[in-house]
Amino acid sequence: MSGYGKIYESSYWGVGVCDNTIGWGSSYKSIANCTDASFSYPQDSYPTNGVNPTPTITGDAGGTFTATPSGLTLNASTGEITLSTSTVNSYTIRYTLPDTTFAEQSMQITAPPFSSTRSFSFDGVNDYFDLGNDTSLQFSGSFTISTWAKANDSGLNAIISKNSSSSSGNGYHIDFRSGNSVHAWAYNANNKVTVTGLSTGVWYNIIFVFESTGGSNGNQSLYVNAATPSTNSITNFSPSTIKNLRIGDSEAISGTEMNGSIDEVAIWNSALSSDAVTEIWNSGVPNDLDELTNASGPTVWYRCGE
Repeated sequence: MSGYGKIYESSYWGVGVCDNTIGWGSSYKSIANCTDASFSYPQDSYPTNGVNPTPTITGDAGGTFTATPSGLTLNASTGEITLSTSTVNSYTIRYTLPDTTFAEQSMQITAPPFSSTRSFSFDGVNDYFDLGNDTSLQFSGSFTISTWAKANDSGLNAIISKNSSSSSGNGYHIDFRSGNSVHAWAYNANNKVTVTGLSTGVWYNIIFVFESTGGSNGNQSLYVNAATPSTNSITNFSPSTIKNLRIGDSEAISGTEMNGSIDEVAIWNSALSSDAVTEIWNSGVPNDLDELTNASGPTVWYRCGE
């Protein structure tokens, strides 16, 4: 039978004699010249600022590349992906031959990692900014804090803090700490919300939202890179006797000097929506906070070197 193809046996309607084709039969043997749609990209994930990848076709030439869902800028003939104009998303790329044989590969297009060239760096010893006791930032109701930050170690690194005279009270605080996590709270550390699984040396967008529900009650949400937040409710928030606002340290808690970098610290006197959080994160590319669609401009905005 040499030269006539390969022999396959089938006894059902369903998968055809060749991979990824449809056929039918009833206890017969079929002679078919099967085609091969094999292909592969060097990686299965690329940032939008990367070098445009082109797949290697190890099967038969002459097929067509398509992708689902829409949003991927894909050359139908060569499979080259234009990353700069592709939308951040997960895709399935299919290579289909004229006889409908096909192969697929999953592809992730990601935002470029945040890279700040003009942020402030803190040495973990005595570097911090003391911004005084601005009473306009001593909130009695809802507020939101947003920043970009990275820690150089997994120790206790305060990002922004406005505490009272003790470590347990009456203000707001965000820090990195051991276990590669970020913590935030209004009132005291016993009420903290936590996001884990972070890495040292990596920039993160951190947004802490306190939404007042009346009196001293409220809901806390901590977002990292606009992912599903860590949340809880508190019943004893009080803004009294708050000490100075510090970036890179806490005036009330010793040993919290930041070893790392901080950028784009902003505070709102309102609880921002999840849509606003996503817009600020902007897939890893910081937005102009005075031009947001889903939020007004911040109460204060410390550009940190910009």
